[in-house]
Amino acid sequence: MDSLFEIIRRIVRRLPAAVVIFGLALVGCAVCLSISDGVDFAGWRQARLGALKTEGARLHEAMAEVSSRVVFMTASIATEQQRILRFDNVLGKLKALDSNWDQLMGNPQQRANRENRARLEEERGRLSARVAALRQEVTRAGWERDGLEIDLAKTEAAFHATEADSSKIRHYLARAWNLPMGWLKFKWWLAIFLVLYLLVPTPAKSAASR
Repeated sequence: MDSLFEIIRRIVRRLPAAVVIFGLALVGCAVCLSISDGVDFAGWRQARLGALKTEGARLHEAMAEVSSRVVFMTASIATEQQRILRFDNVLGKLKALDSNWDQLMGNPQQRANRENRARLEEERGRLSARVAALRQEVTRAGWERDGLEIDLAKTEAAFHATEADSSKIRHYLARAWNLPMGWLKFKWWLAIFLVLYLLVPTPAKSAASR
């Protein structure tokens, strides 16, 4: 079992080599990415900026369309609710005219009132169903707008990042650093390797210490 002093001494002794390994691995990965892309970085950057700008404009238009739809549906809900209130007012008046005696005597006006009430209640039910459907549409439109806002924020962030990333070297170093490799990114594999390199003794040293 190595003592703390031996571990520290091993780390200090191997640290310069670890820094070299780190630099060579990162630069090598960046070079491989650059070669595999095989494109002009400046041209690629301008094309990506144009594509992101177009996507941002499309998302803005989609959000405006959703907002207009929400305004229209909200106004329609208010209109239908006003109609429902008018139906309720008329139904209340017709109900006040009900007379059990007139119904027993077969008053034609009472029969006409009942028919009008049935017709108005049916229409009121259709209006209530329409209001409920419109409210659901407004809720779904709100979800759609939230999704568009998230997509727009991502697109604008990517645009600003690409706009600021004018250095080819910095671009490929950043891509290499965050390159997915299996279930971990390159930076974590490199960190694991360097930690093992700094802390784990070589077999020859381990055998000699025993």
